[in-house]
Amino acid sequence: MKLSVICIRKHIILGGHIFRLLRRLTTMTLPTEDSFAAFTGIYRSGISGRARCEPGWNWRTVLDDYDLWYVAGGSGQLNINGTDYEADARSCFLLRPGDRVSAKQNPEHRLSVLFIHFQVTGAWWLQKSGLFTTLADVRKFVVADAELFESCIGRLLEGNETETSSEEFAALLGWALIYLEKRDRELHEPAARPSSARSIRQAIHYIREHIASPLALEEVAECAGLSPRYFSRLFKDTTGLSPRTFIAKARAERAARLLLESDMELNVIADVLGYHDIYHFSKQFKQFMGDPPSKYRAQQREYEAHY
Repeated sequence: MKLSVICIRKHIILGGHIFRLLRRLTTMTLPTEDSFAAFTGIYRSGISGRARCEPGWNWRTVLDDYDLWYVAGGSGQLNINGTDYEADARSCFLLRPGDRVSAKQNPEHRLSVLFIHFQVTGAWWLQKSGLFTTLADVRKFVVADAELFESCIGRLLEGNETETSSEEFAALLGWALIYLEKRDRELHEPAARPSSARSIRQAIHYIREHIASPLALEEVAECAGLSPRYFSRLFKDTTGLSPRTFIAKARAERAARLLLESDMELNVIADVLGYHDIYHFSKQFKQFMGDPPSKYRAQQREYEAHY
């Protein structure tokens, strides 16, 4: 436990150093007490605490703030907006405003939970880091280092608002969110994968080779040897386009070649390239090539006739 507390303190000190550096660089003038909270956009709200749920306990609510809900022991079920999740030891849930939540426990293994209510206001740091975008896709996290994580959450619950400053609250909770996001990435990204550039090259080659087929994200990601979520992020970082947009653009480019190099009718090109109908073909073609297919063919052939 002592080692875990030292690790937590190092994260807080590092966060403070980073913020002070940013403050000097951007000449921000913020209140000393709330400086880190303002930077992260994280503020405490509502009631936070720990509880060993009573026999017969159940929970039903609609949230009006965020709630970090961590299972320290026992087992049960949590339902979020109609979807059931197992709530067992080391499970952590990030509940959001508007969520419809209900929970029950296994009578023979009563739940012990820690919960932190908070609000996100402004969230410049969260938006810039992309952290909440990633966390928004995930409901249940599994904590690997329970001692470290529980020491962080426990510190948040040790005192009331006067004993834990808003600055420390934001730093500790920010660390917990970063930990969860990192843990989720570790579970979904292969530990040993081919180089990023080679993976994307393989995907692009596969797309172009199968452009007439209805390409699913999972299919292309499997070709690249990556999980769909990680593949989507890596593909956009590399090409500047999402996989879906890239496929649509590649299909339009192939249609352009067929318009110029063959006498195929527009409806035939639309059909062989997998467009739903001629209207869909014309709309997507114009989006990427600038003109409808018929006008594009006529202009290109007129240009070639003059040269």
